[in-house]
Amino acid sequence: MSFRALEAIFGCLWRSGIYHYIVLTHCHFDGILNGMHAEHFFIISGPSGAGKGRVVQELFRSGFDGVLVVTTTSRTPREGESDGHPYYFISHKAFQDKIRAGEMAEWREMFGDYYGATKEEIERVRGTGKTVVWKVDPRGARAISELYPDSTTIFIVPSSFDLLEEALRLSDSSVDRRVNEKLKNARHEMAHLLDWDRVIVIEPHLLEDAVVQVWDYIRSQS
Repeated sequence: MSFRALEAIFGCLWRSGIYHYIVLTHCHFDGILNGMHAEHFFIISGPSGAGKGRVVQELFRSGFDGVLVVTTTSRTPREGESDGHPYYFISHKAFQDKIRAGEMAEWREMFGDYYGATKEEIERVRGTGKTVVWKVDPRGARAISELYPDSTTIFIVPSSFDLLEEALRLSDSSVDRRVNEKLKNARHEMAHLLDWDRVIVIEPHLLEDAVVQVWDYIRSQS
């Protein structure tokens, strides 16, 4: 079954109010998150390589008046990335030091690298009074949405697995085993589309359409 067919089925079920959450472990949280309101809290997720980062980037470039939670990571910056765009980049040791010092609001380990949000970052977004957007991997998104049952989840998927694999091999210089693991995870995620409040398919060369769909959905829920 194609992604588009799955999206159509999901859309019917979503409009009828049929959905459920799945709780995953191996994510770590600090109590500071409990003080953040979720009325205008949107979690944007999707398989690695699906394009969720580009969607979020274009959303804010288009004039969206919200605030983005910037994740801290221990992975090496890729070409075109810089500190704060799209992550705060620190060393593996520095991340572990932050964990031990209690400076992380939430964190998880994926493919040998750490990802998470610092308490300082959470305080920053809380202080703006604006709609909060949090771009995060599916595992983290599920755990965060469980912590915030009133938050809203948006799941981004490409229109085919061929496009997903192509994107992963272009962006990830690691060995095939790591790419294959990401593809395996993506197939698992596609079998659980009903976990998300809204699923948006990115068609080739139609990134703008996906951005408009995300923005319209946020407006409808705010």
